[in-house]
Amino acid sequence: MSYHQGITWPWLLGLYYDSLKNIMKISKQKEEKEIKQKIDKLCMKIKYEDFESQKDKIYELIGEGFRFAIVIDNSFIPDYKNIQCLQLFKYIILNRQLDCYEEFIKNKLDLKNIIEI
Repeated sequence: MSYHQGITWPWLLGLYYDSLKNIMKISKQKEEKEIKQKIDKLCMKIKYEDFESQKDKIYELIGEGFRFAIVIDNSFIPDYKNIQCLQLFKYIILNRQLDCYEEFIKNKLDLKNIIEI
């Protein structure tokens, strides 16, 4: 058979297979790494009283990329500083029966991530 008639060289298939296998392995490792990073940065729900007692640790975790949802309870004091501090949280879960509910409604424009229950 002549070369110009399209002879096949089977030894090239082995090299192609090895290359393809390596590419698939690398992309799988990359996907697993990306998924692990996303899982590591899950959103966590905490109560306001827990936030008050662990502020430094929570600020550190937020700086590392973790996201928190905070549940406001009656221990929350609705002053300007505390309300501005809540902007760090991914979600603010607010019960309509809270003592400070009206104060939150006044500042709703400042806090766009409120979930009312």
